[in-house]
Amino acid sequence: MKIVSFIFVTFLICTPSFLWSQNKKISEYFPVPQKSVLEPLPKEGYIVKNICKNVYWVTNTGFNFLFVTTGVGIILMDAPMGFGSKILQAVRSVSEEPIKYVIYSHHHKDHIGAAHLFKKMDVEYVATKRAAELLKKAKDPKRPIPTITYNDTFQIELGEEIVVLDANIYGHSRGDSAIYLPKKKLLMVVDIVFPGWVPFKNFAYTTNVGGYIDAHDKILSYSFDYFVGGHTKLGMREDVILAKEYLLDLKKICQREMQNFDYREAGSDVVKNGGAKNRWLLVQTVFDKLATKCVLAMQKKWHKRLAGTDVFTFSHCWSMIYYLRLE
Repeated sequence: MKIVSFIFVTFLICTPSFLWSQNKKISEYFPVPQKSVLEPLPKEGYIVKNICKNVYWVTNTGFNFLFVTTGVGIILMDAPMGFGSKILQAVRSVSEEPIKYVIYSHHHKDHIGAAHLFKKMDVEYVATKRAAELLKKAKDPKRPIPTITYNDTFQIELGEEIVVLDANIYGHSRGDSAIYLPKKKLLMVVDIVFPGWVPFKNFAYTTNVGGYIDAHDKILSYSFDYFVGGHTKLGMREDVILAKEYLLDLKKICQREMQNFDYREAGSDVVKNGGAKNRWLLVQTVFDKLATKCVLAMQKKWHKRLAGTDVFTFSHCWSMIYYLRLE
């Protein structure tokens, strides 16, 4: 009985409220800001929106992608796994033009896992050389190896449309690319900015937090009005500016809390309860407490500006704290 009691007390000590989300009622979360609310889906299960002349944004509220009609063929940007055959269904609701290019924003299967559906259509698959290397290693038949690759920039001209691809960005994966339509003032960069929402957990699981932060400046170096992030809603330039402000605020708050934090005191409860030899328990407890201080400060300012602070900001604090400790 004493052992059970000790384990339970330790669990209580080491688990901040933000890790109890699975036990929270929906009513206990912050309301989603009105500007962040996603559109309800029609019976087709997706929305096709004509952003500007010849450019279409498609979403199922979980994922989104783009396609461009040119008069002589279609340029498709990403082929999310969750859409499957509905990608072609969405395209054909607009145009019967043949699909000429399938551009990969990066190599992850959630965004290009349906690319194999176009393999018999004699399309060109386009991606960075780094993404191509990763795809060769993956040997996934649902993600065809790119037929066109680039290390720096690459331009596609089809009909009157121009798409500029830029490999000089690394915020999410080593195969990232910016996809830019200069004549339309539209930019697509996936899994970095989530318009209307805080980033996905742990900054979308990036392995490069510094690059993730810098990617916002890279994105803003482009002249664009419309922004496509691969998830949530269709964005605008101000969504990227707001996302950058969130990150810089998070970094500033984490730096401040780290300077004022008593690490020894934070781990004292674990030590008192006999857990000093369990190093991972001690580390987890200390940094959970530090992250909790950071997330409380962030929520005061941000819960009405971006959706999801009470879901993923705790993970952002953890990631930022470790980035600041190591870099």
